[in-house]
Amino acid sequence: MKVLLDEQLPVKLKHRFHPSLVVSTVRDMKWLGMKDQELFLKVRDEKVDAFITNDQNLKYQINKKQLYFSLIDLDYPSNRYEDLISIIPSLNSALVTLSQNITSTQDVPGIIFIFINQQLQEFMHL
Repeated sequence: MKVLLDEQLPVKLKHRFHPSLVVSTVRDMKWLGMKDQELFLKVRDEKVDAFITNDQNLKYQINKKQLYFSLIDLDYPSNRYEDLISIIPSLNSALVTLSQNITSTQDVPGIIFIFINQQLQEFMHL
């Protein structure tokens, strides 16, 4: 499963994910500063399965027709590495489960998730 971390998340966070996940950052891809719609087209073209952000407003601003991947909003009060590290085990578990669902259906769902109380909750299925 290909996962992309949004630019406001710490780059070193990518090293904390489960080894079965291929995690990159917007910085790795050299997509810093792109507008959301342009970024989403790039994410789609790169066949990213899940895009992780901590931008609570993004889920309301997206063009749902361009969402060919799962968007995960951490809905966390901080972007600091030291703070986010505590939710990584639960996020890893949720991503591995999501990865298994994607593999079994051969399709990447256009679903927006919010990570609340260490649980991945569906916000909107597109």
